[in-house]
Amino acid sequence: MSTQTTEDYVATRRIGDATVTLINDGVFDAIPLIPWMDAPADAVRRAVPEADASGAIGQSGMIVAHVRIGHASILIDPGVGELDPQAGLVTDLKLRRTPGVQAGLAAVGIQPEQITHVLITHAHDDHFLGASVRRDGQYLPRYPQARYVIGRADWAGNPAREDPDSAVALHLGALDRLGLLDVVEGDAEIVPGVTMIPAPGESPGHAIVHVASAGDHFYYLGDLFHHTCEVAHLDWVMTQRDTPAMIASRQRLLADAVPRDHGLHPPHLPRLGPHRPHRGGVSLGRCLTRRTASAPPGLTVRTVLAWSLLARIGEVRARRDHASGHARDSRTAAITRGARMSPRFGASRTRLPFLPMAAPCRGRYRN
Repeated sequence: MSTQTTEDYVATRRIGDATVTLINDGVFDAIPLIPWMDAPADAVRRAVPEADASGAIGQSGMIVAHVRIGHASILIDPGVGELDPQAGLVTDLKLRRTPGVQAGLAAVGIQPEQITHVLITHAHDDHFLGASVRRDGQYLPRYPQARYVIGRADWAGNPAREDPDSAVALHLGALDRLGLLDVVEGDAEIVPGVTMIPAPGESPGHAIVHVASAGDHFYYLGDLFHHTCEVAHLDWVMTQRDTPAMIASRQRLLADAVPRDHGLHPPHLPRLGPHRPHRGGVSLGRCLTRRTASAPPGLTVRTVLAWSLLARIGEVRARRDHASGHARDSRTAAITRGARMSPRFGASRTRLPFLPMAAPCRGRYRN
């Protein structure tokens, strides 16, 4: 961690008059993708040749977003905070930390007291633990001037609230008792240009965040997509999720964003870092982050559609390459070939990584 530079885990660009900064809070090195996918295991393995014998993949980031727009300073998903070394995110999923969210914010001139809103896409540990901090046995807001916002169904209907030792009760419950937690339903405009949009499936109250400014658009997707195999197969969904709701949420997003070619960002990208600049990356499409090899970007809808088609075409070729000792991620193989054939996509030099999945969900909620 000490050898990392800011560029290894922080990337910024303009979205209209807004400034969006991505900060990678850590890297998961053991995500059991195939066991967690509610789809035929053989088909998933063919689509994910980088998985090891147990079905696990590595290099899965935990990337949060900060949006500066008007007078608002908005953090989307505050990361994991200070974790117990015995927490499952560390022992089971092998989470390795970067300097973290607050260090990343400081690198772009943002102090905790300046944050006006913290938007929580859903009540899964890796997306909200960083909202509060424990001091002298009490949980206090990490961003003391902020309002904390979450979908109503992930708070009001969350059975974890009944367990006083659950992360939901300890972290989000503390914010609620202090009067800092706001619950929303339907499309909720947080400030002009930033809207939380319901996208249930990953959890009942899961939401995505839409940023619109001066004709440019950006979506932070939460866990709407975890990996590119779900982009190629919209009906592939993690176990213990609401599959019909997830498919419908994905379809609604694409129906709204496709005609406008909006920028999309799923947070579980590979880690940032010049030491692995080509991990899962290809030159394709307009993306969120700066055009450097060390900064994995988001993706646009046109990229998603091209990606989905080309991923299917490339799976057989990727398996052949993998078996011959020249293994590459199936999306990399497929889209690289497509980019070479398409002057429009091939003109961009930004690198597009695969989308590994999130931490597990036990039941509809994870605590």
